[in-house]
Amino acid sequence: MRPKRPTSVLVIAIFHFVFGALGLFWGLFLMLGVLLILSHPKPAAVAPNPNQPTVLAINDYVEARAPFRREVQVAVVLAGLFLSIVLLADGIGLLFYQPWARFVAIGYGALSILYQASWLLYTILCILPLQLAFYDASPAGGAQAQGPDLGGRTGAACGDVLPALGLIYPAIVLIVMLLPSVAAAFQGGRAADDLERRRGRRKRRRRRDYDEDDVDDNNEAQGYDDPDDRFGPAR
Repeated sequence: MRPKRPTSVLVIAIFHFVFGALGLFWGLFLMLGVLLILSHPKPAAVAPNPNQPTVLAINDYVEARAPFRREVQVAVVLAGLFLSIVLLADGIGLLFYQPWARFVAIGYGALSILYQASWLLYTILCILPLQLAFYDASPAGGAQAQGPDLGGRTGAACGDVLPALGLIYPAIVLIVMLLPSVAAAFQGGRAADDLERRRGRRKRRRRRDYDEDDVDDNNEAQGYDDPDDRFGPAR
């Protein structure tokens, strides 16, 4: 008999639909932006504008110097779209309790962690140093930078480590799908029967031990364990 589906599986399926739909729409929006960027030539590596730094100026500064910036942007957007489609398809499988859905969820968790970690590593090693260098090279920046410059540096650092939050959900999916109870519930058949059989043996063992203790207590209370001296003293 197949065990009852854990509630965590239903919760994961719902979040799959939510994150998959949001990721799909956001990925399509980002793809339009990437296509717009690719339609323009790569900006020249010019010095920072002496005026107040703007997001566009910082982006041009980073794009002109970051290695494989445009290629990485395209790869990130395509990978995000692919994972969003996987989430939607896997959400349907989890909702209808399909055995393959658990393996797809495990694969999604592993790929998503690899994807998020790679993007985070590239951002920290290649993007963040250039963003900070922009403020250092700007006439308004440098070691004594305060106010807007300090806020810009802090915002750049926080924005670059933000992809680390994307590691949380796939990690949760992996943990839930690798639980023995979830694995047995999805495998069904022999695995589920073995689990139920082991549970039944443990219950019968506990019941037998309880019955034996109860019988011993009754015998002791009724004196069955005392020696019978009706036909003389016990020898």
